[in-house]
Amino acid sequence: KVFLYACDSADGEGARLLGIKDTPVWPYNRHDTFVDTVLFELDDIEGDYLMIVFTSDSKVCLDRIF
Repeated sequence: KVFLYACDSADGEGARLLGIKDTPVWPYNRHDTFVDTVLFELDDIEGDYLMIVFTSDSKVCLDRIF
């Protein structure tokens, strides 16, 4: 799961949950294993910072956020 929060400070104090998305899981097959896109469709977001929270059993690389 990927959790998206909005907050007014960089330390995440008072973060407000904006949405939760399930992500597909593929077994490692000696090639890249990745989630291509996680899309949150949100209206007006109030806050200076966005916080993305997820867990993983292995190393994770985050390519782009836009």
